[in-house]
Amino acid sequence: GVFCYSLIYVVLFSIGEYCFLKLEIRAEYTRKMIHIISGLIALSFPWFLDSSSVFILCLSFLFILLWSKRNIQLQGINCIERKSFGSELFPLSVLLCFYVYKSTDEAAYYYFPIAILTLSDPIAAIVGQHTNSCKIAIGNQTRSLIGTMTFIASALIISIVLNYYFSFQYSVVLLVIVSISSGVIELYSRNGFDNITIPMSVISVLSVSYTHLTLPTNREV
Repeated sequence: GVFCYSLIYVVLFSIGEYCFLKLEIRAEYTRKMIHIISGLIALSFPWFLDSSSVFILCLSFLFILLWSKRNIQLQGINCIERKSFGSELFPLSVLLCFYVYKSTDEAAYYYFPIAILTLSDPIAAIVGQHTNSCKIAIGNQTRSLIGTMTFIASALIISIVLNYYFSFQYSVVLLVIVSISSGVIELYSRNGFDNITIPMSVISVLSVSYTHLTLPTNREV
């Protein structure tokens, strides 16, 4: 399992490098492509990997990403003008969410934060970068309110789909709170730390609810 996933991620990183070096696609876009595909792949971890395998996989790629930044490698990920620790924090976030899921036996604590981080974050960033209106200053960064609204809307759609597909019984009100709180957290997170703060905010909101059920036995992962 670990070998197969490692091979898949190596191929993904190689494609990102090819797109950046040969096709001359900006690193901001190859980075987001890798972010989205990596996250979608990570959503399958509960079906095929145990805790030790996820630990090995995530820590291995953490060290690879740290090495690549230090040695100016993986330019499809690292060749960006802004300061960001997002690439290194992503595998840590996956590992942390997987640990919370395993320790609580609540699959929602893995699927909700990883899915929202994987899809809502890059979608909001792309929309925000291409919108010149409704800009606000957050610290030393300029953020887009349109991007934040896009994040919240997409996070709500993702939450509703997951709630229905896995037969969770979270209320719509709670899903709205999850979406808004994670959107606000994303707005105020800087330097890629939203890769940690977004999942933690989702888990925190879900954990205060006592109105949900665990997955049915025949659909447990």
